Parts: sequence; structure tokens; C-alpha cells
Amino acid sequence: MFNYFSKINCPTCHYQPKRLNRWECEECGHRWNIFDTYGKCPHCGHTHAETECPKCHDLNSHTDWYIDWRDVELEFAD
Repeated sequence: MFNYFSKINCPTCHYQPKRLNRWECEECGHRWNIFDTYGKCPHCGHTHAETECPKCHDLNSHTDWYIDWRDVELEFAD
């Protein structure tokens, strides 16, 4: 089985997220692993443009976390 977390890391400190990491939706407060859904909250559907690193706490574009994922396209609400 492909471990897609090996292709994701913080653009600032290169921290590799773990499956157990959780982020909180800024719209509804739901907590989940933001990389399981490519930044889209499974509860309210809000797509997060930025993601905070749990290690260095820098806020980076969500798409910048993906290493060589040519097929990842995210849709952001206007």
C-alpha cells in the first residue's frame, strides 16, 4: 500500500505529517487529518487554502505541502 504521507511535508521545516495529526476547520470547528481530504473539510465542505505546520507552526499554502503530486488539484471557494 502506498504511503501518501511520504509525499507530503511542510515547505518550511519539512515536517512529515502523521496519520494521527489533526487540524481544525476554520469554518465549523471539525477536527480531522487535513491531508486525508486534500484540504477539504468533510463536515462542512470548506477547502482550506493554507495549512499550519504542527511542528514549526508556519502557515503555508496547502498545495505547497505536496511533493511532486502533479495530479493534485484543489478547488477553493471564492
